[in-house]
Amino acid sequence: MRIEAIVLAAGLSTRFGGQKLLADVGGEPLIRRTVSGILESRVAGVTVVVGADAEAVRDALAGLGVAFTPNPDPAAGMGTSIASGVRTLPDTVDAVVIALGDQPVEGALIDALIEAFVSEASPIVPLRVRNIVIPEFGGVRAPPVLFGRSWFGALELLTGDSGARGIVEANPALVSVLAMEGRAPPDIDTRADHSAFTGDPPGGNANDD
Repeated sequence: MRIEAIVLAAGLSTRFGGQKLLADVGGEPLIRRTVSGILESRVAGVTVVVGADAEAVRDALAGLGVAFTPNPDPAAGMGTSIASGVRTLPDTVDAVVIALGDQPVEGALIDALIEAFVSEASPIVPLRVRNIVIPEFGGVRAPPVLFGRSWFGALELLTGDSGARGIVEANPALVSVLAMEGRAPPDIDTRADHSAFTGDPPGGNANDD
């Protein structure tokens, strides 16, 4: 099977007070940390959806070999970024992992979602239910989420800021929940979130050196 990833990086970062995807995390921009983790997985390719500060985000990912696609209206919400990304996927793609640019993930988590989707012997994914795989940490579901190709049409129609949550909530029988150990990957929305993740005191500009 061919499985690719879409990274949502078109947001306006209004809660952060600056472009959070360029915030320093261990000596590199947050978006680069996120995409590098995904590239450590088995995904066949990564498409980054850009909008606000598109050129700066592209520069931050220079040399990683990812594809880019624009969201022409990022203010319309996360759903439009998902739709923009899914529309670019080739017909040979069997499933897509949708990840957040502000949520650093490890390749092992992506691989766990992929294994749950492709494994015929997996008890959590019967052969008749190869559709959506979502991780759960301590009883709490969190991105990234894997969608089989049967959902691409619905994903391409998304609008608003709730992302694909409505699809997941409306189809509980078609969702395979993958219980994971530890905590969910951090979702860095505010400077306090960034400080908690990096251990640095909050303050300054998002792209300060």
